[in-house]
Amino acid sequence: MNKTSMVEKTAEEQLGLRGRMLLGSKSGYRIMFPCNFVVFNANLIVDGKKVWFGDIDVSRDVIKLKSIARKVGKRVYVLSEMDGRFGENEENPKVENFMYSTDGEDDVLGKDAKEYFKVYDKNVIYNKYKYKKE
Repeated sequence: MNKTSMVEKTAEEQLGLRGRMLLGSKSGYRIMFPCNFVVFNANLIVDGKKVWFGDIDVSRDVIKLKSIARKVGKRVYVLSEMDGRFGENEENPKVENFMYSTDGEDDVLGKDAKEYFKVYDKNVIYNKYKYKKE
């Protein structure tokens, strides 16, 4: 088994089949889990290559994402649909625009995610205090 297929197999073992949908309705999922960090139609990138795609609820899948990184010994990146799909982004994903990344230990939120979420005690949580009125 080559390295790429091993990484893809590990991702599927942790996250399920490629193309996974969390629920039939994106808006319905957001209503059910309004504070979760969800990337619909996400792309999972390892070593600059897409190894998995589908819906990722980072708030619920964080342990699985860390497990993937530890098992393959590489940092994994969660990208939006547009940054890992379509045209040149399919072959050369825009990893610099990642939403979430982990090496199995440390979590890093991308610039867009930092506005709404934070890492607290190794969990990705909604930053509800950002909008607290003084």
